[in-house]
Amino acid sequence: MDSPPDKTTILVILSILTCTLYSCSLVSGIGGATGTVTTTGASLDALFILVILLSLAWTMQVIKNTLQVTIARIKYMHFACGIDYDPRVAFHDTIKHSIGSVCVGSALVPVLSLIRGVYNKGFVQASMDTWEMFRRVGLEPVIDSDLTSSFCFLCGVAGGAICTLVGGSWTLAVHKGYATEVSIYAFLIGYFMCRVAMAWPQACVSAYHVVYAENPQNLRFDSTIPVRIQELQRYRA
Repeated sequence: MDSPPDKTTILVILSILTCTLYSCSLVSGIGGATGTVTTTGASLDALFILVILLSLAWTMQVIKNTLQVTIARIKYMHFACGIDYDPRVAFHDTIKHSIGSVCVGSALVPVLSLIRGVYNKGFVQASMDTWEMFRRVGLEPVIDSDLTSSFCFLCGVAGGAICTLVGGSWTLAVHKGYATEVSIYAFLIGYFMCRVAMAWPQACVSAYHVVYAENPQNLRFDSTIPVRIQELQRYRA
């Protein structure tokens, strides 16, 4: 789980490049919206910028979740069967079976979409079956205490802060009047870019939990999860 699956590096790089190009186009759109303030008014200008920022957040989330589901499929096949799943096939399956759920859903979508693409179940049924499976093997407390999502979130915040520092400093030197706006935009772009880049650890952990819940006796697993479950049970006693 400590590294991206084989042959997926190019997929991660392409996702980051896509996010970069999309972010550049949105920044151009924000600049154009700001330039219309004299003809359309401040209220409409602010509405344009809000719509653009919402589009940025949603699109980045879709790219991140698509990448996460794709890598989760690959790691699922590796953990469960020892098979090296072709990233191109995994990406095609994600687009074919799960893109609707990815676009609509939120944080739980990678796990639920993974279950749906293995069993072809509906979104709600996949949710119910997945969490019932976690409860059955006592994995729910482990998932609740997992710090992977928090780590990825902090990485995103750190990336956003660095982009804010760089973008804000440059704007202060060139055009002080736009320093606040540029700093905010830089933070959002940096945050989402880092979240896309960090999609693989969340995908690997999700796949690991699902495969363990399906078959705790799988010889590919060590004693990490059982020991963690026992520790949590002792803490709650």
